[in-house]
Amino acid sequence: MPHRLYRAAILTGVALLALLAAGLARAPAAAAAPLPWCGSGEPTTDLPDAVSAFEWHVVYAIPNDGVDRFGYWAPRISGDIAAMSDWWVGQDPTRRPRFDLLQATGCSSDYARVDISVAHLPHANGAESAQQIQDDLVAAGFDNPDKAYLVYYEGSIPDDNGFSICGQGGTADPAWAYSIVYVDGCDQSTSDGFRAGVATHELVHGLGAVQSDAPNYCQDGHVCDSSSDLMKPVADDGDSLANLQLDVGRDDYYGHSGSWWDTQDSGLLYKLDLTLPPAPAVVATATSSGTHVDVSWATSPRFDGMNFRIYEEDGTLDDDTTDTSLTTSGPIGQTLSWVFRAYDAGGFLGPPATLRFKVGYGIVDANGTLLKDTVPPAAVKHLRAIRAGSNVLFRWDAVADPLGLRGYRISAAGVKPLVVKGTSAAAAFAAVRGKKVAVVAVDKAGNAGVAGTVRVSR
Repeated sequence: MPHRLYRAAILTGVALLALLAAGLARAPAAAAAPLPWCGSGEPTTDLPDAVSAFEWHVVYAIPNDGVDRFGYWAPRISGDIAAMSDWWVGQDPTRRPRFDLLQATGCSSDYARVDISVAHLPHANGAESAQQIQDDLVAAGFDNPDKAYLVYYEGSIPDDNGFSICGQGGTADPAWAYSIVYVDGCDQSTSDGFRAGVATHELVHGLGAVQSDAPNYCQDGHVCDSSSDLMKPVADDGDSLANLQLDVGRDDYYGHSGSWWDTQDSGLLYKLDLTLPPAPAVVATATSSGTHVDVSWATSPRFDGMNFRIYEEDGTLDDDTTDTSLTTSGPIGQTLSWVFRAYDAGGFLGPPATLRFKVGYGIVDANGTLLKDTVPPAAVKHLRAIRAGSNVLFRWDAVADPLGLRGYRISAAGVKPLVVKGTSAAAAFAAVRGKKVAVVAVDKAGNAGVAGTVRVSR
């Protein structure tokens, strides 16, 4: 029986695993069928999300010498998504891929609401490679770090041996993954079941399968224990998604008990066995001492078990963490900014919260206008106590604050606190005898600095 081969290709910047076929005839399969798409026109950008979560976004990409057949492909892509989702739940009733959906009503199914963007790429089909397609998509704005991209490319890429590559996919940067289906390769424009299998195979590569620690790992990211496995390196003639299984034996890449990465845990999958409240917003603040900056954040309301994504204002992901604080530095007067989002165990994201902090001053808005002074004055230094008859005179060095001081608060046990404007004050010796006296600078926002202290002799 004739076979199709899967072969891995490692490209600069992203590991991409290739599905190749010799263009052999195959029987039609009923595992996938066109589904009327609920979108309109040919959107060139990612439209507003129906769900705020880690998601797969679909792109229909056309080389600059390609023919735009979006009207033909949109319902077939919707059908692939429906077939993939239904097949997945049949393999594991607790999971299915989470796709970016349109905010549309009156659709025949949720899968008909898949958000499909059209990207016109700058290179001709013959000049493209998986890496070039990825670079072109990044340049076109398909680089959201909270999304992976399933790309239907209107073209084909032959390999050096004359095989037609059906698809390539893998984890990536800056997005989670780029998984590409070459619709002009392997008769995929007419073989719905086979194409749905290719798309699912490449999507699983985008989830991070298969790790080299897997017991049946073979041929650069595949498994060699069953001819029915989705991630096998050889595709039999007539294969379709319907006759493939997700990790036969559950021992290599999905739902296994090993210590290596398990794609069942990916945030790009709906966890249908979890019931979770909406991910909350993040409240963040910052302060500084000199050039040292402390930033802290928490969810509101507070929930346990949250992770946090931290981005630059341009959307670049800086960190993914369970921490609730960070330290950094910057010159006095520089404005630093972060965007925070909480996400839960199901991969659902809370709303973004932007924090802009002007070092030495406080929280500012996008125009640099101060919203809240969060920076305390500097410490009081060189506090000294001088006996003068029945009184004690206290003196200290002046403290500067860029937004001005309310004054200096003087306190001691059993004595009512006193606030003065200058850098000296007097107190009755009998009231403070043998006591520790503290002087702290207080700014106009009420922030108190580090106290200077002195003990009055007996």
